[in-house]
Amino acid sequence: MLCTSASYGAGQENEIAAENGVPVAYLVPKGCKVSRMLLGSDTRKAEIRYDGVDDLELQIRGFLEGTAPALRERRSKLGMPEPLGIGSRMLDLRLRSDVSRKTIADLIGVDEQWLRRVEEDPLEEASLTVGRLRTIAIFLGVDMAYLLLGATASLDERMRRSLDHLKTVARDEDMLFQDYEQLWDGYVRTTKAHIGFAAATRNVNVIGKEQWRDWYRRLTEKRGGMELQF
Repeated sequence: MLCTSASYGAGQENEIAAENGVPVAYLVPKGCKVSRMLLGSDTRKAEIRYDGVDDLELQIRGFLEGTAPALRERRSKLGMPEPLGIGSRMLDLRLRSDVSRKTIADLIGVDEQWLRRVEEDPLEEASLTVGRLRTIAIFLGVDMAYLLLGATASLDERMRRSLDHLKTVARDEDMLFQDYEQLWDGYVRTTKAHIGFAAATRNVNVIGKEQWRDWYRRLTEKRGGMELQF
């Protein structure tokens, strides 16, 4: 970034670099000052003060040689991050709650087009800050864990207690491990399918031992052709 005047409109590009972990070199000609906004940025930055083209070229070469190896290692280890599906969960909850995109955008204080991009393009979820994510979760009636991972704190506790009951039944019934696994996997799949409804995220029902025994009985009967449904 060539810093030849106090402000010339490159601040946004600087912040985009900060959000994406891209290092920035501030090229400062002799006699010029760098704005406080740039110096106070969280960007991984280097201030290169130079006197003439030869001096500038020498320092830029040193900056690149010192920065490129770390960037290459970062790229090789991170690769292309797999989207978490935050936008699709936001869209699902908003539609089920019958709330317009404009209403949510106004409530959280963002541009409607930004919200559209986040909902429709998985890669745009990288532009979400923790603050915005928290606000969206509040207005959609879920916790941040659901938007991030598709699970909620109440769901985690419900599943933990349900699993404890299943383990007890498995010991009592001398259950085969594959049956135990099939019961638990089926329950988890069904729970994830229901979690798209905002109301389901507040469902704290725990699967008791008798319910697990009933499902286990039906699982054994299923081998004779009956269908098991959770």
